[in-house]
Amino acid sequence: MNTRAWAIWVTAAALPAILNRNPAYLIVALLAVAVVRSQLESADHPRSLPVWRLGLTVIFVTTVWNALTAHYGETVVLTLPAWLPLVGGRVTLEAMVFGLTNGLAVWLLFAAFSVFSAAVTPYQILSLAPRALRHAGLVVSIALTFFPRALRVAREAREAQAVRGYRARRLRDLPVMFVPLLLNSLEGAAQIAESMEARGYGRAASRQSGIGWVGVLAGGLIQLYWRESIAGWIVIALGVSGLIVSGRTADPVTRYRREHGSATDSFVGFVSAVSIGVDLIAAAYDPAALTYYPYPRVTLPPLAAPLIAAMLALLAPAARWRSVDRGMGVET
Repeated sequence: MNTRAWAIWVTAAALPAILNRNPAYLIVALLAVAVVRSQLESADHPRSLPVWRLGLTVIFVTTVWNALTAHYGETVVLTLPAWLPLVGGRVTLEAMVFGLTNGLAVWLLFAAFSVFSAAVTPYQILSLAPRALRHAGLVVSIALTFFPRALRVAREAREAQAVRGYRARRLRDLPVMFVPLLLNSLEGAAQIAESMEARGYGRAASRQSGIGWVGVLAGGLIQLYWRESIAGWIVIALGVSGLIVSGRTADPVTRYRREHGSATDSFVGFVSAVSIGVDLIAAAYDPAALTYYPYPRVTLPPLAAPLIAAMLALLAPAARWRSVDRGMGVET
């Protein structure tokens, strides 16, 4: 699928995790992302990340932590001794549900960007960045490859140790896995730096681009300390203007192959954009529809048909693949 369509889709998938704290909507969005992930793995994309195992771990940690530290709510599950620091007191069902909701939001972010990183190459991500932001786009594309590369290296090191008859069972055995991972990461960073230096990267950087980034950072700091003033936003606007000017005057970037959109890409982009619009409208005009506060007693979360439809719209890439597979005569 086109990279721009994927970018709109991942924005639509990550936005509920940022704006939404309703567990019902988060679960629907997670299921939709899971279906897209399953279709992606069956569509000649063998790369996979243990994001579901990681998500369950995050939910367990957030639920337990909030249950032990937030002693609010009417439904008491158990009571710990009061002399225990921080965790002593009541453990309520409401605190567990609130921690579970936060864990679902984090899990949705992990799942959405896992699908995006598996479906789009770093070069495609870099091609989306305008010329004024190509340096930032390169940094983002390199950062997105670090986690999958680290997982692959850790898996290879574990398999190599298993072939030698060694298995890590205790915490003090972790350095055996950590040292190859660290050395491989440093070697990969050195290779990237050497390849960038060989291609002359950064030698033609304009002074306007540097001034623009300084303006953006300075404006952010000004706005952080003087929030009631608009001086920070003015400085940020001047910095962005400098970046735009430097991008227009920069040397053109050569691309060997340009992506072309199709009707299915337009469909996925349109459906995802509608999902984004529904979330933003609900956040602006009816914030209570996106929030869920289980205190003082747990109740069923409110549901709205437009928001449920917005979460189900995340299934658009899966519907696209299913139609392609049927056209090829493959059972799905």
